[in-house]
Amino acid sequence: MSAIQKYYIWGWGRSAHGAARYLQSQQSQGKAKKLVAIISEKKDISDNSISVISPSEFIERVSSQNLATKNCSVIFSPGLPPSDPYYTQLRSLASREGIILQSAFELGLEDFRGRVIAVTGSNGKSSVVTMLEHVLLQNNIRAKALGNIGLSVCEYFAAEPKDSLDVIILELSSFQLFHYGWKLSNSLPQPQSTKFWDLACILNISCNHLDWHGDMPSYVQAKGYILQGLKKSALLWLDSSSRASLSELHANNAATSSERKVIEQARGIHTDLHELKITLTADRACHVICKKDPIQKTIITEPVVESVNDKTNTIHTQLGINDAEHSFYAHDASYVQLISEMAKEFNLSQFQVSFALLSYKKLAHRMEPVAIISEITFIDDSKATSLSAVSAALSAFSHSPIHLIVGGKSKSSDFSLWAELLKDTSVVRVYCIGECGEKIAYELEQQSACYLEVEHCFTLKASVLASYRCAKKGDCVILSPGCSSLDQFLNFEQRGECFKKIVLGLAPDCHTR
Repeated sequence: MSAIQKYYIWGWGRSAHGAARYLQSQQSQGKAKKLVAIISEKKDISDNSISVISPSEFIERVSSQNLATKNCSVIFSPGLPPSDPYYTQLRSLASREGIILQSAFELGLEDFRGRVIAVTGSNGKSSVVTMLEHVLLQNNIRAKALGNIGLSVCEYFAAEPKDSLDVIILELSSFQLFHYGWKLSNSLPQPQSTKFWDLACILNISCNHLDWHGDMPSYVQAKGYILQGLKKSALLWLDSSSRASLSELHANNAATSSERKVIEQARGIHTDLHELKITLTADRACHVICKKDPIQKTIITEPVVESVNDKTNTIHTQLGINDAEHSFYAHDASYVQLISEMAKEFNLSQFQVSFALLSYKKLAHRMEPVAIISEITFIDDSKATSLSAVSAALSAFSHSPIHLIVGGKSKSSDFSLWAELLKDTSVVRVYCIGECGEKIAYELEQQSACYLEVEHCFTLKASVLASYRCAKKGDCVILSPGCSSLDQFLNFEQRGECFKKIVLGLAPDCHTR
């Protein structure tokens, strides 16, 4: 009989809950896994069957060798910051005591025989994993988006068998990747398998989460840890920003020569797309991409797929519709092209990808049209918590004068960058809200007085009312905060829903989109 692996789970957030349920289900099936305790300051964890030990007590027991560490693993919640003093102590003790440190997703992926696609990036992760999941499911491939979106891997496999999926599309945050990659880079004791990805991509890298990582190089390094999980024959995609950031990080490090080779050989992600449109009519189907010509400043239209009669009849039957059109703008268009390339690894054609996406419903709070009131369009982009995400929204709606609502809780961003971001855009007025609204307003007023009006509104409701008062027919009001929501809201979803409610209450005759 194999030795029982003993597990401790550090933290008690959603990821930890899923890991606990997974271990309990594994143990009930007779697997050689045992959940010993939760490491947490919270003593009441609403499950009397699980023991709780404080971080200080756990470290003391390990240090004094009063805790058996043979066949012992510690599972980390992704939110645990690298600066946590107890975490720092445990990392120094792990090598000496032979303790295996694992991320929760590693635990859940053990013994999974299907294919794994890993997706990370500063922006766009959830859009890509849900679009890819939709495309695969529409083509009868059992796929599930897991990780930093919806269910964790452990949550899913606590209830379902490992052979219930052909493909896992894993959304990975920089927090998750940090805990996964740091131990691999520092030669700490490892579980049996650490290479999981068949396909992987970094969509983009821009300034984000510096309050957690400390500085930009540390953030880039965390994103780069995705390379550690590539199987020998895996495929990797990088956009130009992630390729440049990783190349700079590894430029003078001889120990990462193999990683530099992986970066150089990675496939590219197109970022020059203006729009991608998929249309279906009674006798014609077409997939068209529109690119920006950087010299002529014009839009170039290129048909990619055009079919008539036989294939369109099949699509009509499958979708149950006669006519359809779906447009993807800027970043989303680039993501569709990436998904099309990944789909080739599952023997799916561009035609199959395109028309699966005709029935795809875009995620809420991401450049989401809310209403048109008095010929003013209101857009909910609450998910935009970084400057690069705000930039994407401004590009997508550049055809109209923009009234931009920004602010919230800072993630240690450089507020002086706001003025440069908004220069040469169609933004005519900015409404600043939240904890860092005053700082953003100050920087904008100092640097952009000649071309931009700024108003400090404090609250979301005040900003919506002010923008409605100032906007003219044909203008666009966009909530694209560039900051976290945690100063005034539970999450970006609540902030977006609050925005919608305020907007829809402006006038009884508004036209929702």
